[in-house]
Amino acid sequence: MLWGGGYLLLRRVFEGLAGLLTGQPHEVSAVFFAAVISVSAFWACHQILAQRVDRLLFRSRVSTATLLEEMTQKLTSAIHLEQLAKLLAEDIPALLGASWGGLMVLCEAETCLEMLGEEAFDIPLGEVLAYWQEHGSESIPRSLLQSWVTPQTLAMMEARDVEFIVPLQVGDQIVGLWGLGPREGRRSYTSTDLQLVRALAHQSALAVQNARLVRSMESHQAQLEEEVQRHTEAMTADRNRLNAILQNMADALLVTDAHGQIRLTNPAFENLVRHAARNLLGHNVSEVLPLPELAEAVRLAIKAPGVLHATTMTMLDPALNATRDVVLTERILRASVTAIHDGSAVICVLRDITHEVEVDRMKSEFISAVSHELRTPLTSILGFAKLTLRTFERTIAPVLADDMQRASQRVRRNLDIMVMEGERLTNLINDVLDIAALDAGTLEWNDQLCEVPHLVERVVQQYRNAVAEKGLTLTLDMAPSLPLLRADPERLQQVLGNLLSNAIKFTEQGEVTVRSWFVPAGDTFHDYVILEGGAIALAVIDTGPGIAASEIPLLFQRFSQGGDTLLDKPRGTGLGLAICHEIILHYGGDIWVTSEEGHGATFEFVLPVASMGSAAPVIIQVSPDEPAQSDLETLPFVLMTYNDPTVQDLLNRELAQRQTYRLIVSAFGADVVEQARLQSPAVILLDTAMTQPPGLEVLRALQADPQTASIPVITLSQSEERAQCRAAGAGVCLLKPVDCTTLHHAIVRLLTS
Repeated sequence: MLWGGGYLLLRRVFEGLAGLLTGQPHEVSAVFFAAVISVSAFWACHQILAQRVDRLLFRSRVSTATLLEEMTQKLTSAIHLEQLAKLLAEDIPALLGASWGGLMVLCEAETCLEMLGEEAFDIPLGEVLAYWQEHGSESIPRSLLQSWVTPQTLAMMEARDVEFIVPLQVGDQIVGLWGLGPREGRRSYTSTDLQLVRALAHQSALAVQNARLVRSMESHQAQLEEEVQRHTEAMTADRNRLNAILQNMADALLVTDAHGQIRLTNPAFENLVRHAARNLLGHNVSEVLPLPELAEAVRLAIKAPGVLHATTMTMLDPALNATRDVVLTERILRASVTAIHDGSAVICVLRDITHEVEVDRMKSEFISAVSHELRTPLTSILGFAKLTLRTFERTIAPVLADDMQRASQRVRRNLDIMVMEGERLTNLINDVLDIAALDAGTLEWNDQLCEVPHLVERVVQQYRNAVAEKGLTLTLDMAPSLPLLRADPERLQQVLGNLLSNAIKFTEQGEVTVRSWFVPAGDTFHDYVILEGGAIALAVIDTGPGIAASEIPLLFQRFSQGGDTLLDKPRGTGLGLAICHEIILHYGGDIWVTSEEGHGATFEFVLPVASMGSAAPVIIQVSPDEPAQSDLETLPFVLMTYNDPTVQDLLNRELAQRQTYRLIVSAFGADVVEQARLQSPAVILLDTAMTQPPGLEVLRALQADPQTASIPVITLSQSEERAQCRAAGAGVCLLKPVDCTTLHHAIVRLLTS
């Protein structure tokens, strides 16, 4: 109508203008110009007119189903809350002609509803639930207010200019609120609008729930990425730190897989084996390294994961000598090999201990040399002290006047102290030599079948005087019949003597008991399981002050001494019990101590018995009966040579007083062989420390000569030479420093055998 009226108006105007200008009406021209102008105006304003018509004729021109389908697709494709906020707060309100729209969603803590967009505020969830807890998910239009709507809700809608509000609910949970402002021109929402909004609310609720899940997943993903980043940085730092440690550690490191293939080395290992990592990685240990002991240790570690395998090996290493020639030097390596618990890798740590072994060897040799050098003057001091004491008691003390008896007692006491301290020093030196020999593996073991009661009796006999002096009671509790032990009788006596000496030393009153018994096979002694054949247990029990619980674990360690060394004067080196422990372990036994402060101590050890056979026990017995000879011309003579003139003079004096045999002294080894041929002595006493010629060569010469081969020889030697002396044909091998009484008894036994 508007365009029709405009057209007619323009036509009349053009007709009037034509009439004024020409005096005649031009109807055709007026129609043409009016039509052109009307069409042009319509074309320029048709979009605005179309929008106006859309707003006026929306319900009749646009299908609700089509709009619902279009919006549903957009809601379904929106996975982020920002997209939903744009749809529900901008796009859909624009289609409905609403002035604005708003979306509130459930917060992550699910305690309130928070507004999306620039106008940020939140509403406690409890208040929101109260609106719809009795009316389901019914919407609230302000123009059609329901009776159940509270004044607070109405006040909130008016304050924020909310015309229409609908809850977004999934099941029983409200996940958000969708609100619309008033329509333009303050037109009210029709029933069709309300139906469309309610239809979109269900899809919007699902979209909000999905978007919340996506936001939660993204938040967790961000946290996970942050955690992964943090752990990655920590692992990178640890890896760099571990790599720095491996690259700079002094010990050589080798890592293999479960098949023995080399997977990792460090520079120290490459320097040790003189191979680059590129030549080692991927190869088996046995293929590229000339170390069969290491390959075997790796194999054992793979079979027993978690168990540490230690081995010592030697490796030939090329080096330049002073003349720039290549020579092979031997290097000693110590390897510690273990597989991780899942068996996927084997870790080998190698250390070049060549220098340590050499230093240890030099230390042992130094200790041995010093100890041996101390033995010779100590033997003279101790021997002459005993000789002086006996001479004083036999010849001087009886003829002294009464007023000289006090001085006589003082001299006797001084000589007793000299003998006692000399014997203690001898024991200390012997302990040091024994521990050095144990470390070097050179300690000699003269194993034979032994009778335990006889060994115990011999040891007890040595300490009866010490027990009597302290007023103690010494009790023997021996089983009536015990099987034989295969062991070195001297070493067993050393163990028993050490335990008994300690018990007497630390017991001031009461008694000391030595007990032995048989433990049958299958029984458990402490934590030691008795194997087939049974075992013999021995115990030394005292009534002394006992041992503190904190000191018990340290007793069998080297240089460890009980008591307060600041208050109690230590007597000894603390090696005695350590040597006892080593001797017992050597024979497959074990040793324990049980004690309580104030109630004495009990030392017990157990040794497996020897397999029973027809062999008779070899026992060195000291017979008190000596051949009675009154005519000195008829006495057998002993040919003796000793490296040290002082000790030789001492032995000559001591043995000559026995009047059981004649003693002929030879200063040089060559004289021994010649005199033995000429005089055929009953026994030859030979010091193996002679150098011109060496004592062992003299012994071999005596055994090789038919005239002297049948003469028994007693050798005086160091511990490490006893095996060589026996192999060369010695009848009796005694250790230096020699005790005159022991030497005399050995001579007598050979003379009477």
